[in-house]
Amino acid sequence: FKNKNYFDKSLRKFIDQIQVQIINCLGNSTPSNHSQAQALRDLNKMQMEHLEGKAQ
Repeated sequence: FKNKNYFDKSLRKFIDQIQVQIINCLGNSTPSNHSQAQALRDLNKMQMEHLEGKAQ
């Protein structure tokens, strides 16, 4: 993978953006532990899908 360093940087940026969005969502409401757990599951799922897409 020629652009590995570039990809690693863009992946970190992508993850940071998702985490910011989740923090904003959680901050704007008063979420239960359930919705926090759901947000973290969604984040992990998106990260895994992104990594799997990269691997192909």
